[in-house]
Amino acid sequence: MSEYTCYLFTVYYSANGYSPLLRCAVKIKTAEILESAEMDPMESSEYFAQFLPEHVRSCGPIVAIDRIFEISIQPPQSLNPSIP
Repeated sequence: MSEYTCYLFTVYYSANGYSPLLRCAVKIKTAEILESAEMDPMESSEYFAQFLPEHVRSCGPIVAIDRIFEISIQPPQSLNPSIP
């Protein structure tokens, strides 16, 4: 089993009359996740909120939690094919 578990959190962001959904992927050490929270993440949304960055947590309530396979950080690709 991996040392980390990855989740995709969807947060309801309500500001200035707009109500978009904000998504944030987070990699959490598996040992730090309560077994009960892992079994039913949405029932434990308040518990999972502590793992979100403060600027995301303060936007609004979590409306969906999905376990994802992995978070991959890749460098941005150039829009100009002649530039590597």
